[in-house]
Amino acid sequence: MMPISDEQMATFVVFMRTHAIVTTALDREMIAEVGMPITWFEVLVYLSASPGRRMRMRDLAQMIVLTRSGLTRLIDRLEKAEFTKREPCPGDRRGTFIAITPEGISALRRCRPGHLSKIGEHLFRHLDDDDVRALYAILLKVLVKETGEKQQKLVSSFLSKILGKETPQGQRELLPPGHELKVPTGAS
Repeated sequence: MMPISDEQMATFVVFMRTHAIVTTALDREMIAEVGMPITWFEVLVYLSASPGRRMRMRDLAQMIVLTRSGLTRLIDRLEKAEFTKREPCPGDRRGTFIAITPEGISALRRCRPGHLSKIGEHLFRHLDDDDVRALYAILLKVLVKETGEKQQKLVSSFLSKILGKETPQGQRELLPPGHELKVPTGAS
């Protein structure tokens, strides 16, 4: 077991509190403004950026860090809202795909502009460009060291699609007009 210093412990506590405060504020505001919890937004973003706009249930569970039963309940609520649908997985009778519906795409588009500005309001307005690049590099470094380069490629692929650079249909979408987000590169 690797001991940690007081500074490392303090950093971890600040990281956890910051994450909790920012995500709670974003969740509360998304529910108030568009009637959608942040967990729904997260699922819809991943589905919209996936090939065929669908993911296997088990892969989605890993991306959003929920148990299979927790994800099942979440998908049940998204299906009730008609934002997702289950599809059989060819070649695997036990496997299930979760696909985003046209209603889910519409819901995602409605919440994107406001949500992007809220992320900026709660997190990035406190940081300059160098801070953002440093934070991205640090978080990506931990992600890669903990999960391997496959996760870095997956994150890069999702970022290019989520940020409106590319979609499975080759269209720019999801970002409101005039928004251009730059993804830092070179995290090591």
